[in-house]
Amino acid sequence: IVTPFLMSAGVVALMWSYIMADTTGPLNYYLRKIGLHPPNWLASGTWSLPSLVIIDVWATLGFTFIIFLVGLQSIPSELYEAASIDGAGAWTRFRRITLPMLSPATFIASATAFIGAFEIFTWPLIDTNGGPGVNTQTILLYIYRDAFQNYQFGYTAVVSLINVAILVSFVVVMGLLARRWVHYERV
Repeated sequence: IVTPFLMSAGVVALMWSYIMADTTGPLNYYLRKIGLHPPNWLASGTWSLPSLVIIDVWATLGFTFIIFLVGLQSIPSELYEAASIDGAGAWTRFRRITLPMLSPATFIASATAFIGAFEIFTWPLIDTNGGPGVNTQTILLYIYRDAFQNYQFGYTAVVSLINVAILVSFVVVMGLLARRWVHYERV
């Protein structure tokens, strides 16, 4: 489950462009075998963006898994034992102990996912080239094209700074809101 996170973004993009290829891809081959009529995933105006979301989720799932695994391991077992002795069922233990104690891991996972969404570049560049149209053009792909194909270096520098300002603002706001919903174990 962690292997996709360890792979380079270029390899992931090429692998998924092969898997989702219209006529030769294994995904569409097996969908046709069961009687479905699959779309051209990466060239369809409807399916290109969801396809990139699937690639992103697949590629980052291992990292998120590790964050939550560490979060689960940091929950003291004494809390579960005490709740069991008090008569709490599995659902109550999950709702009253596991979820609140996983809030730091949830905070880290959601912050890194948001920042990662602003950093997506390789998959749209290799798999869809930002298309069809501009359906899958991300902010980094836009900056890249404007800077290195249109030579608008000043403009793209400003767009890059705005991108950084949005990310920093989000993380600061999320950090301030985290004081309300992130529960840290008191020692």
